[in-house]
Amino acid sequence: VTATADKLNYLDITTIGTAEASKALVVNGTKDIIGINSITVSDINISTTDGNLLTLTSTDDTSRSTIKFNTNGTDWEFGARGSNLSPSNSIYFYDETADAFRMVITSGGDIGFGTNVPDMKMEINVCIN
Repeated sequence: VTATADKLNYLDITTIGTAEASKALVVNGTKDIIGINSITVSDINISTTDGNLLTLTSTDDTSRSTIKFNTNGTDWEFGARGSNLSPSNSIYFYDETADAFRMVITSGGDIGFGTNVPDMKMEINVCIN
């Protein structure tokens, strides 16, 4: 399924199968968005009362959950990695244009800048001129 709209709103839907003109949302009986491979919109508004506005899930330990930022310059990836990827069980900012991890936070609380495997609470790998 591919959808295109000016705006896409998801408001704690209780009635399945209703949509306004130029808005489309496919949900199942538990209000999960299903079967959408691509959505092109200019504005997405997500609202809920339970505090979980957006959940990205990867059930494979060799995969990751990401948000990609594509710009007219540097492209970025913000994500979380599974237990069998490096850096494992971490949250990171990745510079796709330079093919480099810029910041990594491990599940143990170590933070690295310029390294993807920090082994202390704050590790900065830079060359100061």
